[in-house]
Amino acid sequence: MDMDNFRALCRKIEDYTERVFQPLRPHLSAIGGFLIVASFIDYGSKGIIQWDDCIWTPYRYNGLSRDLSRLFHLVDVVIQLGGSGMVVLDWHSDYAALHLIGIWVAHELGYDTPMNPHLWWITLSRPAGLALVLIDGAVKRGRLPAERRQQLFWGVRALLILTFSEWLFRRSRPLLFTIFGLSACTMLAVGPTHRWPAAILVLALLNELLPRFLLSKRRDHGWEPNKELELYPALSLIGGLVLLENMGALGEV
Repeated sequence: MDMDNFRALCRKIEDYTERVFQPLRPHLSAIGGFLIVASFIDYGSKGIIQWDDCIWTPYRYNGLSRDLSRLFHLVDVVIQLGGSGMVVLDWHSDYAALHLIGIWVAHELGYDTPMNPHLWWITLSRPAGLALVLIDGAVKRGRLPAERRQQLFWGVRALLILTFSEWLFRRSRPLLFTIFGLSACTMLAVGPTHRWPAAILVLALLNELLPRFLLSKRRDHGWEPNKELELYPALSLIGGLVLLENMGALGEV
C-alpha cells in the first residue's frame, strides 16, 4: 500500500470515528479534564478529611513548625481542589494546569517517587494530560503561537505514547491487546492522523481498567490497596487521550 492509499484509509477511519464521537464532542473537553484531575480531587478531599494527619507528617518528619505545616497544607488543598474545578469548568484552565503541574512536581519530590522508576514513569501521564489542558486553554484564548503550539503538542503526544508503552509492557498482555496497542501507538507517533489511534488506546485502557479496578470489589478477587497508585495515572492517561482525540492535527480545538 502506497502512502496516498494509506492516508485515504486513515481519513476514512477518522471520519467513522468522528461520527461515533460526535454526540459526545461538546463534552469531551470536560470529560478529559475531569479524568486528568481526578487524582487531585481525591487527594485534595482527603487532605480536608485527614487534616490533622496531613499537618502532623511535615511537622514530625520534616521539622516544619505547625504554622508552616498548616500553611503549606492549606495551599496544597486549595490549589488541588480549586485548580481541578477550574479545569473541569474550563475557566482559566491554562493557569490552573500550570499550578497543578507545580503541585505534581512538589508531591513527586516530597514522596521520592523518582526513586521508583516504574511508578514515576506511569505518573508522567498526569503532567502530560495537564500539558494538553494547558495547550487547550491557551489556544482557546489565543495566547499560544502556532509554532510553539505545534512543538508542545508533539512533545505531549510522545510522552503519552511512552507512558502507554510502559503500561503495555510492564506485565504480560493478551496478544490482541498488544497488537492493537502497538499499532495505535505507531499511528499516533508517525501517522497522518491521531484521532482514531487515540480512541483505540482509550478503549484498550478501559478494557484493562474495568475488570481490574471497577469489578474487583473484594480483596480476594485481586483488589490491592496500592492499585490506587496505578488507577489514577491510568485515568489521567485516558483523559489525555480523550483531549487528544478532541483536538486537531496540530493542537487546534
